[in-house]
Amino acid sequence: MCCDNSERDGQRPTAFAFPGVAVKLAGPEARFHHRHATCFSDYLDAASAFAGRNLVDLLDDQQPDRFDDRERQFFTYAFSCGMADVIRSAGLWPELLGGYSFGIYAATVASGAIDFETGLHVLDRAYRVMAAALPLEPCGMGVVVGFSRDEVSAMLQGGRFHDVVLTNTNSDTCQIVSGPQTSLGEFLTHAVSREALTAELLDVAIPYHHPTILAGVTPPFAEFLSELPIADPQVPIISSINLERLTDRAGVIDFLARNLSSPINWRQVVGAFVDRGIERVIECGPGISLSQNRRFMPFDRLDYANVKNAQRKLGL
Repeated sequence: MCCDNSERDGQRPTAFAFPGVAVKLAGPEARFHHRHATCFSDYLDAASAFAGRNLVDLLDDQQPDRFDDRERQFFTYAFSCGMADVIRSAGLWPELLGGYSFGIYAATVASGAIDFETGLHVLDRAYRVMAAALPLEPCGMGVVVGFSRDEVSAMLQGGRFHDVVLTNTNSDTCQIVSGPQTSLGEFLTHAVSREALTAELLDVAIPYHHPTILAGVTPPFAEFLSELPIADPQVPIISSINLERLTDRAGVIDFLARNLSSPINWRQVVGAFVDRGIERVIECGPGISLSQNRRFMPFDRLDYANVKNAQRKLGL
């Protein structure tokens, strides 16, 4: 959608990483958008039309609370795709791609497996099928900082918090849990009593990756995906479910479908980047959440670029 791409240079091995839902803006997003308005306009205009809301307003007033979950998803998706386009247009190309939870939709676009317009329909259908599957009780997600994956798993055992599930590992000391809000609140209070550094609810209404609450959404979503023009990816995607390197249409469809109701592990995706020789991760999207997670992983040689430091590190 953007300007012509430059020829790929002899750059160091690079991966593009795409953030998930509930991303907090870091501050420079509006300036980055302004500097590269030509690249961004098609993405944000199309997403705004689809969402029925001018998503650029979110950049201008920095008040995400005025937007609902669905609208913020469209904004994050469009900004992520636009930023990836800006980076590729500067001649920086990825060897691998990774999507943090919901970020897999922008990663799939960046891979060439789907186009941006198709991605809008995929994102919208995923949100709707998950929202329709929710119980009457409000649900959501929470973050626990200060405990390992094994420690949080141990706290969840025994039945007291049976409907709360560990659904993602951000880093060695940051875990994500999903479930009904009442049970989540009780578990997060328990984690604080065990001296967690932070234990709080995230600003989302869907318990992403919950294998019980969302158990029925994967088959119909897979059927929906099978009817779409999905191609083999031109750039491999690392699955956050089993770390497979996705290189064909069938693998992409299977991962997109299972991603809704399967626990994931972002920390292992970053480990897979390192194992495959990646030296730089470019966070394509609003916020710097993925870059911040790096501080709690043992991958010191990885260099991170993001919307906050893109001008200094990438010249963008």
